[in-house]
Amino acid sequence: ENSLRRLLKLVQRNAGLTPPKEVFNRWNDFCDVHAPADKAGAAPRRDPKFLSGELIMQFLVGLPASFWVNLVKKVQKEGKQIGLAEAWEAYCDSHAPLRPGGLPTRDP
Repeated sequence: ENSLRRLLKLVQRNAGLTPPKEVFNRWNDFCDVHAPADKAGAAPRRDPKFLSGELIMQFLVGLPASFWVNLVKKVQKEGKQIGLAEAWEAYCDSHAPLRPGGLPTRDP
């Protein structure tokens, strides 16, 4: 669950999103509908450290595919020096569907 919480915080703070704070605002809206409150009549909790991994995963899975494509491309570009682009290629080589010609799909 800690990994999910860290991932959520990272995507909330991603300054490259348009409009700015898009994930942060979506998270708040999601919590207002789905998260439990501390006590009757109180506002729902929004802090991920107090919420279940299942609820966080439900939110992350509901983000649009275009968000994940842009995030992977950003990680590929900005993480080249520390090997993240190669890690993505290795992951795709093991798990992605094959294109015509037998090579794995690497483009998110």
